[in-house]
Amino acid sequence: MPTNGVATSGDVTPNAATSPLLTNGKAQHRTFSSSEKEVLRIIGQHLTDMGLERSAEALYLESGCAVEHSLSSLLRSHVMNGEWTAAAKDLSELEELLYRKEDMAMITQLILEEKFLELLETGNKVEALKCLRTEINTSSSTQERIHELSSFVMLSDATTLHIKSGWPGVEGGSRTILMDKLHRFLPTDVMLPPRRLTALLQQSLDRQVSNCIYHNTSLGLRVEDDGTKFFSNHKCGADAFPSTCCQVFNDHTDEIWYCVWSRDGKMLASCSKDGLVLLWSFVPESQRLVKGRSLEGHRRGASFCTFSPDNRYLLVCGSNDPQEAKVWDTTNGETVCVVSATTEDCFTTAAWFPSGQEFIVASVRGHFNLCVRSSGAISVL
Repeated sequence: MPTNGVATSGDVTPNAATSPLLTNGKAQHRTFSSSEKEVLRIIGQHLTDMGLERSAEALYLESGCAVEHSLSSLLRSHVMNGEWTAAAKDLSELEELLYRKEDMAMITQLILEEKFLELLETGNKVEALKCLRTEINTSSSTQERIHELSSFVMLSDATTLHIKSGWPGVEGGSRTILMDKLHRFLPTDVMLPPRRLTALLQQSLDRQVSNCIYHNTSLGLRVEDDGTKFFSNHKCGADAFPSTCCQVFNDHTDEIWYCVWSRDGKMLASCSKDGLVLLWSFVPESQRLVKGRSLEGHRRGASFCTFSPDNRYLLVCGSNDPQEAKVWDTTNGETVCVVSATTEDCFTTAAWFPSGQEFIVASVRGHFNLCVRSSGAISVL
């Protein structure tokens, strides 16, 4: 077993929680930097998540770096075992470590609701009502939430409870979900964010994809996918890049200035100097595009367009179309809203925010307008 460069004699006993790694009968611990300690903790967490408990314990014994604070480990153990009285005691001891002391009420509420729902799931309605009246009713829960919880008592079985409450149940991983929520209230040196190594690896893969000039998005690249490789950086070869013409369009009467796929790959929008924006639907069976709606109204041409995150709306602007950018509803071909530029200026590019309610349009004169869409109305901030 590796020991940070120190030769060892004797056996390592990873199950003996109090036994350090021994070298010639003496405990050996290297001094690690703060960044190295964080890496060791993340590795330990990942080993535990994979069910390699003994390996994680051996890592702790050799490095001296525990995955998380002893109190948060106790809380995790008690929550995962449904020991709610012990979990409440752990919370009181963890209070001093919270980001904000006022978060204690929210954490207590989350744990009590889990306790209440588990009692209902097992059919123990008497204890569930007792929990609701004597514990949840005195916590930070609103009366509206208490009324909603009380309505679950009338449900006939666990399956109906899961459907009506949106709560997956113990077998559905509700306790793990609860722990994922609790970590947000605690500093990372006390409790690591869940699946931290997986999150870091996914960030690395996303970065590699963004740097891959030939990347085929249909391939996907997720940490959890079988076949994803980590021994070398991702790189698509030029031979995978589309190089065969499979369809030609002649529906525009002038130059096509811009084309863009919807985010789900089911539509293509083409902008032309002829003032039309054409929407095309992709047919997977035939691998062909079929012409759909025609969006008219850009008098001097449309040179840029972008789909909203949900693919319902298309934001269009044109370098020769003065003073306006338009948002179209792709489902009915109607104009949802119009953004006007200043005199002798025009919008040439735009981008949506992830929410789909805000977008930015930029003009030739270097002006950027942040717009908020609400019920068809536009507010320019």
